[in-house]
Amino acid sequence: MQIPVDSKNNEILAAKEMLFDIPLEGKFITGDAIFCQKEICNLILKNKGDYIFIVKNNQKQLINDIKTVFKQHSFPLYTQSKKTDRVRKY
Repeated sequence: MQIPVDSKNNEILAAKEMLFDIPLEGKFITGDAIFCQKEICNLILKNKGDYIFIVKNNQKQLINDIKTVFKQHSFPLYTQSKKTDRVRKY
């Protein structure tokens, strides 16, 4: 589902409005790094959804937390370089 965003709003506000009342159980919400915010993540989880967002390297603590969780649970963690398209496993 997508909604248009007019010039007076921004994507984050539009996402919050759209996700507020939508039943999300059993659904995955995807988005780029702009949506990697606690309020949006909590809203999705509150509505029983799951999310997959891009995390940029400028969010060092978040990157470290993600690496820790993946190591603790033995899930493979992959990153892909924009410059070379090379995929790297941590």
